[in-house]
Amino acid sequence: MIVAGFDPGWNKINYAMVQHDYNNNRTHLIKWGQLDVHSMGPKDYDNVDLYLSDIAHKHFDAMNHLLSERPVIHYAFIEKPLFIQNGETTIKISIAAGAILFGCRTHGIHSELVTNSAWKKATVDNGNAKKDAIAFEARRLFDLPEYKPDQWDVYDAALIAYYGALELLKRAKEEDVVR
Repeated sequence: MIVAGFDPGWNKINYAMVQHDYNNNRTHLIKWGQLDVHSMGPKDYDNVDLYLSDIAHKHFDAMNHLLSERPVIHYAFIEKPLFIQNGETTIKISIAAGAILFGCRTHGIHSELVTNSAWKKATVDNGNAKKDAIAFEARRLFDLPEYKPDQWDVYDAALIAYYGALELLKRAKEEDVVR
């Protein structure tokens, strides 16, 4: 099963895809990166509604492109938006997350939102982990290259995908116990 992790941004989508090897009980990173979603600034629109609509459409288009490629994703975990630096940024990232969720569901991919404290606690053992700890753990787990700090959200996406794989394994074990 291939699990994707998404860390939405208003101008880029950070993504990673992992596959769990049940024979060796290891999770492998198979694809990762950033999709640039260049949206013009609000001054380029007659009103803010058109600007926010453009963010949603461009994210949805980028997701359609990503999801039409191989490998086929079976399940997706998307970082749940929270209040960021200011209200405007929070709204833009919420729209981006909604477009990613909608894109996944349009393609028949089971998907859910996950809080950043949940995936950080499960993968870094600290629900308030900082970027450097996240980068270290992602590089350790998946032998990822060292990125510049402005690209560190790819590490987040990798650990969100890893969290998703761990969560699905945990749920499967719980189902077996119930049966």
